[in-house]
Amino acid sequence: MEFLSAQVTRMEVGYGGKSNVKAWAKREKGLDLTDTKADAMWEQATQAGGPPIRLTALAHIRQMGA
Repeated sequence: MEFLSAQVTRMEVGYGGKSNVKAWAKREKGLDLTDTKADAMWEQATQAGGPPIRLTALAHIRQMGA
């Protein structure tokens, strides 16, 4: 699930483009990013393996719709 989440995030952020990282973070995660943090998120999200995403067991259960 972590791999899948990382790939989906990579696609969402990548297809939206660097200029839309702040809007994506606000819409999807409720985050208000500075330009520096948006740049860092872009770099992490668009790397070959996607961003480093770690899910707890509870988060995994919630992703499954329970």
